[in-house]
Amino acid sequence: MSKYLMINDLGNGGAEILNIGLYRELKFDTILILQGKIDYKTDDLNVIDLSNGKKYKWYRLPVILYRLTKIIKKDDLVVASLYKSMLVVALFGFFVRKIKTIFWIHSDTKIYLSSKLRFFLLKKVLSVASRVVVNSKKAQSELIGTFNMNDQIVKVIYNCFDIEDIKKSKLAFIDQELLENLKHFPKIACIGRFNILKGQSNLIRLLAGLKQRGIIMHLILIGSGELEMDLRDEARNFGISDFVHFLGQKQNVYPYLNLCDILICPSKSEGFGNVLVEALACGVPVVSADIDNGPREILSPNSPLGYRTSVAEYAEYGILMPSFYTANKEQVLEIWSNTLIKLFSDNELKRYKDVGLAYVNKFDKHTVLPIWKDLIEDLQK
Repeated sequence: MSKYLMINDLGNGGAEILNIGLYRELKFDTILILQGKIDYKTDDLNVIDLSNGKKYKWYRLPVILYRLTKIIKKDDLVVASLYKSMLVVALFGFFVRKIKTIFWIHSDTKIYLSSKLRFFLLKKVLSVASRVVVNSKKAQSELIGTFNMNDQIVKVIYNCFDIEDIKKSKLAFIDQELLENLKHFPKIACIGRFNILKGQSNLIRLLAGLKQRGIIMHLILIGSGELEMDLRDEARNFGISDFVHFLGQKQNVYPYLNLCDILICPSKSEGFGNVLVEALACGVPVVSADIDNGPREILSPNSPLGYRTSVAEYAEYGILMPSFYTANKEQVLEIWSNTLIKLFSDNELKRYKDVGLAYVNKFDKHTVLPIWKDLIEDLQK
């Protein structure tokens, strides 16, 4: 009896990192990918590219399904991440043979519901699953409510982190020239792909507004993506290019995160918000937009998870802020500006650093992996 992970590819991303980690920790047999993009070291991984180096296209599905018939046997288990992989496994279950499946949902399911057809297809796909794993209670509630699913099928398992490794990795060497450029003013980190959902443009506007008030802060942007040139142009147009630093993609983000005074998450939506937990593990206070699904559950776990703040909320483990994606964006920018000024003028940052370090073990692998292990063993009986 073998167990497999399936994901679209192993390009840069949170879901990809989590799959690699689960493979290593729970000794999966193989990672099956739908296309050959790989941005991580895979020397210790058994990876099979089902498209033989080609880009995934829907018309290649018959070939992919045929290849799977040669790999997956009747009693095997497949953990599929992201919609395309879930669809492939569902089609395999419909047309080839029924297998034990766990669908691992990493993102807000609302992004898949832009039409009645998508809703119908996703409901059909989910019907095949032996179990569905989501990374927040809010996501669990929405999935059960939207698709009328059995609450015994949909399980919450928080994303898993090696907290001790993060604490060690944050001490790695950083280029001295960068340190010299950043030494005079407060430093804000934002980590994520440069796309419309991540909202880095809001932070550039925020810094520009602060500069008009005579307050200088450095913004450290780690990541890459299709909007990078637009963001660079925006920083230049606002006259803050010297204070917006594009560091590119980093295999180890933790020393750069550790360098900063706070981490900001300005996203429109998050599947969970891995970087919030990583910041807490580095002892870096978090300021996040109060969005679906992870930030409130991470930073204010005892509050009503469906509530969304319209003011700065000094929550138990970080600061939750109104989303930039509201009708009155100028008012939201002012709230964010005033909150950052306040944070750097009192002792709140020190308090949040201490409580975050004490709290973050909730997401450590020694807490989370046993839940995964029990789930898999239960399905393999």
